[in-house]
Amino acid sequence: MNRKCVIDIETEGLEPWKDRIICIGVRDTDNPKTIVFFDEDEKAVLEGFVKYYLKKGFNEVIGFNVNFDIRFIFAKCLKYEIPAPGLFNSTFTDVMDNVRSVKRIYSYNKPGKLEQWLQFLFERREFTRIIQYNKQDVDMTYELWKRIRMVLCQK
Repeated sequence: MNRKCVIDIETEGLEPWKDRIICIGVRDTDNPKTIVFFDEDEKAVLEGFVKYYLKKGFNEVIGFNVNFDIRFIFAKCLKYEIPAPGLFNSTFTDVMDNVRSVKRIYSYNKPGKLEQWLQFLFERREFTRIIQYNKQDVDMTYELWKRIRMVLCQK
């Protein structure tokens, strides 16, 4: 059975070897509820997410620039010695790649960077707002993925 989830992470920077994961949002594509794993302890965030992922039996991860998220999660699992059998063997679907492929065909605009819009949140460490943003990111990525599937007639 193919079990899909949409994920998004929020970090304090772009380099997993020195920057921290603040939270990980995840949504089961069969369930309208988004869960955000947050704790001041980064290891606890990862352990909670990995435990949930494995318990649910997911085998496909959907995200916007999902390789960034997975690279961070992988690096932190290495750092904290968190086993994640199955997670890194999953299928990864990048919604950003879908959008970029259409953009390359029909437009020449340069994409903006999400970090530029959110920098003030991270500087102030406003975790409640960051968590809310993360949840919205997951929900919007889910909705975009659903529409893309419908347009491309994928099941």
